[in-house]
Amino acid sequence: MRVREGVIIAAGLGKRLGLGIPKALVRVAGAPLLSWTLWTFKKLGIKKVFVVVGYKAHKIRSLFSHRRNTHGLDVEFIYNPSYRRGNGISVLKAEDYVGDRFLLSVVDHIFDPMGLRGLPIADGGDIVIAVDSKPRHIDPLEATKVRLDGRRVVAIGKQIWPYDAVDCGIFLCTSAIFPAIAEAIDRGCEEWNDAKQILAERGRATAYDIRGSFWLDVDVPSDLKRARRLVRKVLGAIPPAKEALEEPIEEIEKL
Repeated sequence: MRVREGVIIAAGLGKRLGLGIPKALVRVAGAPLLSWTLWTFKKLGIKKVFVVVGYKAHKIRSLFSHRRNTHGLDVEFIYNPSYRRGNGISVLKAEDYVGDRFLLSVVDHIFDPMGLRGLPIADGGDIVIAVDSKPRHIDPLEATKVRLDGRRVVAIGKQIWPYDAVDCGIFLCTSAIFPAIAEAIDRGCEEWNDAKQILAERGRATAYDIRGSFWLDVDVPSDLKRARRLVRKVLGAIPPAKEALEEPIEEIEKL
């Protein structure tokens, strides 16, 4: 059954970009990154989205508090006061809001939704991880790597070698991910990757391979420069939030 709920993780400081604003508000091809993620969810049939915010949360709320700026999606914000800690805590904050199955995405990745069209109806385990076995625009040192046995994910992490694909940052989840996150945190491991590894070790994680479909990770200044060069060329432009055009954002336009 196709999922209708989604979660977007948008709480972090985005320190590595060095712009002093939440990543959710960094603009690519005229639209904030959060707008691109909401657009992707809209194209995948999602109706209700929970956005986990933290750093300068009020700025994100002010831009995306009206449906005219959310591509018609029903958006609810979840505040994570521990946004300086690992992003697994942000994912865990959604536990009391979502149903049994939902899409989950980080806010700093941009996708061609066509490559993900089968993800909302995929099956397999407690989590289906969108992976790319033929990535075109990644930094191999920074990418989260995935080792596969058929469709089953057997290992995941930045230090995995050898590996078969890279993690694209968007997932079909069941509510069974939340105990795995809590277990990882109890071990002192607060990153979402730590919980994914627990699920992989238990044979509860599978892969959905997008096989070279367009996507980008916007993590460091060189990523942002590349995204601004490629996204409009490949995907065109989407209508940005109205206020994003009217309100000046403290952003370095040229890196």
